[in-house]
Amino acid sequence: MSKSKEKNMAIELRQRGLSYSEILDRLTEEGCKVSKGSLSNWLKSVNLTEEQQKRLEEREEEGKRRGRQKIINMRKTETDD
Repeated sequence: MSKSKEKNMAIELRQRGLSYSEILDRLTEEGCKVSKGSLSNWLKSVNLTEEQQKRLEEREEEGKRRGRQKIINMRKTETDD
């Protein structure tokens, strides 16, 4: 797939409100290798709706919660040993 097709696909996916990680996953499924830096450059002018922004913020918060819980579980395991 050419870079312009990859870029157009990435823009279309972002306009649907997908996160960078989701977009990278989709591109990878299509056999494309794109860095987050390239993605950021391509998508910097794509505006999201309030609903899309809210969804991405909720995904980010959930990721933070999972990360905190993972640390808690790791520390608990260390103290149990």
